[in-house]
Amino acid sequence: GDLSRLKTRSTRVSRGHTSRAVLADLRAHIASLGGPIEASLTVYHDNADQLENQLDALDNRITEAETAPTPDRAEARDLIDTSTQLRATLDKLHHARYTDDNLTTRTLQLQTRLDLAQTRITRVYGLHLQTHLGDGTAL
Repeated sequence: GDLSRLKTRSTRVSRGHTSRAVLADLRAHIASLGGPIEASLTVYHDNADQLENQLDALDNRITEAETAPTPDRAEARDLIDTSTQLRATLDKLHHARYTDDNLTTRTLQLQTRLDLAQTRITRVYGLHLQTHLGDGTAL
């Protein structure tokens, strides 16, 4: 609510009550998922689902680029940026604090798919993803 009319101490007290209520709700939600490990795994699996959807979209964009009559350098840069961002997200997921066999298998499959997608980008645009674009521009 509006705390502007309260004195400084009352404002702190009100914020403290609100913070404790939020933490209690969060603890209850985590407990309902089976504890912190299970809650983390749920989040990690959700992240893997999102990553898989983003990788599907990247694959579709690469397929469109493969069928284009001439390579679009702006699209190449964007595909590289997207694949690099996906790689960073995947690396975080791969090194998650908690894991299970299903998550490990999924991250390895996603890594393989991303490797193939990056290979397709290099083939379509004649690029080397690690050092430069096809026109020699450094990444």
